[in-house]
Amino acid sequence: MAARVSFGSPSDTVAPKPVQPQQAPRRNVKATVKYNRALLKRRLELEEWVDEALRDIYECDEDEDYEIEIDIDEMLELQTEEERVEFLKELLVDCKKPTDEFIQELLQRVQKLQKLSGNSAR
Repeated sequence: MAARVSFGSPSDTVAPKPVQPQQAPRRNVKATVKYNRALLKRRLELEEWVDEALRDIYECDEDEDYEIEIDIDEMLELQTEEERVEFLKELLVDCKKPTDEFIQELLQRVQKLQKLSGNSAR
């Protein structure tokens, strides 16, 4: 069988469709966690206060580091205030300055943070 070629008039041909660039498929993205900005702000303020207070207690300059790290999440996991006091006293055992005032202030601030996080969970 022989190949056939036909030549038609320009009006008989169909104009090719313009090539469009491929677009990335759209993804339906949903955040699974809603952040409470007030809680995050309060948490940041607490951590900044702890940093400043520890620098004062350990007499560190801003570019120096103090010897301990207080994990707020670990404190929040403790059930009673007595457990939290013991936790903090163990961390601050090598501190030369009195720490009772710092501990009491930190406990009050942590309690406020816990109340705020409890209200946002509802």
